[in-house]
Amino acid sequence: MIGGQKTWISNAHCAKSILLVARTGEDKHGGLTMFHLPAGTPGVEVRGIETMRGREVKWGMDGGS
Repeated sequence: MIGGQKTWISNAHCAKSILLVARTGEDKHGGLTMFHLPAGTPGVEVRGIETMRGREVKWGMDGGS
């Protein structure tokens, strides 16, 4: 299970897939794994965020507990 959020991904609302790099080990300088996620994967959410320029887009992952 992966939990957390990414505040900004350019053109996330247009993406068909997402490459996610997550820390999968305890080592501060190692233990990174890249995952390929289809944009419609359950738990992956793309939503707008308010900025000074107006509405922008953000995505997050609801890892749950």
